[in-house]
Amino acid sequence: MRIDFEITYRGETVNLDLTASQMVVSFTLYDGNFPISGGSGAVSSVNGKTGAVVLDASDIAETSTLKWLTSTLKGYYDTAYNWVNTNGSSVLQSISDLQTAIGNRYTKSETDNLLNNKVDKVSGKGLSENDLTNALKSSYDSAVTDKHTHGNKSILDLIEQPLTTALKATYDGYGSQISAKANTADIETILFKSTTSTIVTGKTLETSIYSIPLPTDGNNYRIEVYSQAQVSTFAGTAISHRLRVGTYLSPIEGSTGANAIGNQTTIGMNQASSAVQMQLTRRFIFRGGASGSIYGGGAGVNYADDASGSVAFATLKSADFTTQNYLYVSFNPSNTSAVVSHSMIIVKLIKI
Repeated sequence: MRIDFEITYRGETVNLDLTASQMVVSFTLYDGNFPISGGSGAVSSVNGKTGAVVLDASDIAETSTLKWLTSTLKGYYDTAYNWVNTNGSSVLQSISDLQTAIGNRYTKSETDNLLNNKVDKVSGKGLSENDLTNALKSSYDSAVTDKHTHGNKSILDLIEQPLTTALKATYDGYGSQISAKANTADIETILFKSTTSTIVTGKTLETSIYSIPLPTDGNNYRIEVYSQAQVSTFAGTAISHRLRVGTYLSPIEGSTGANAIGNQTTIGMNQASSAVQMQLTRRFIFRGGASGSIYGGGAGVNYADDASGSVAFATLKSADFTTQNYLYVSFNPSNTSAVVSHSMIIVKLIKI
């Protein structure tokens, strides 16, 4: 017996055509029994079998459209059929949603229009960079045009190049003079100063009260020294107020030993034989360097200020002034009862 099956599913297609049907399965089944007579196409024997015969799979060759319905194929068919009945509506809904999503897309024409109207990237510019707007450009142009438009424009317009050239020449002249002053350091500086009162008493040997470092930079200077002292109580012989130079930081009293104050070079002196003022003012030319020297008024002559003295100037000391030398201030009372009060000293330098 032959049974023809055609299973279709009637419903919506992808185009949502409600009248369309789709064939899902089409096949022909045989149960293996064939009648010996009756019906169209009856045969007397099949594959060598006669009478009421039962055909098996070996008797009928399968084709692409004629298949034996095995239990396995029947299971596949049942599963497919049940799945379609259960999930068909959901599948069609998903297709509908997909169609809606596709409908929201840009068409080629719309995409081309957007691309044609896009802003091209300009090298060196950021997407958020401000461009020069027409209003800003107008303001800029006005500012350039009006940059010399002001109340004193007519006065400034009278200034010509010859005048500005002359002013520059004058400025340069003053600049050269200022530079020359700066290069020679023709500005007075203070090397040392003190207003501390120092009392010298109970002494019979020369005593140093200051050791002031002299320059070691190799330059030449004009050095001015003002040392103010007063003999408060006079006793013994004349008391000397001296300026000396040497290499010892703290020379000892008296004149015994190389480091004694009395053995350092005298470059200025004043004396008093009574209770009077005993100031000492001297001006020296200090020549620095390894073969340096100190040039000034006579060292062994007593006077308060070399500006009023009549002694010829001379070289008072020659030394290597790249090593440290000191300027000393000393007194040499001969009696322990004598009292000398020193109240101020100032040492000035001018580079020459």
